[in-house]
Amino acid sequence: MTKFHFFGRVGDITGVMSERMEIPNDVKDSDRLRRWIGDLYASFEGFQDETIRIAIDGEVVIEPCQIGTPTEIAFLPPVGGG
Repeated sequence: MTKFHFFGRVGDITGVMSERMEIPNDVKDSDRLRRWIGDLYASFEGFQDETIRIAIDGEVVIEPCQIGTPTEIAFLPPVGGG
């Protein structure tokens, strides 16, 4: 079971900040991960947005990449501010 974290606007739109889910066996890379999670949260197409970065087990990854069997995945929107 993988713990997913949704930060910033991603959490606002999904309605959850974190959740544990089983990743399907056919989800082996970051592209497929984005499509799968986007299907789960159909109200938010932003998972395909390249400005939303993915961190796997605490490290921001360079995409596309293999995801392996992570214990944590985080979706990180760009940081705004002044």
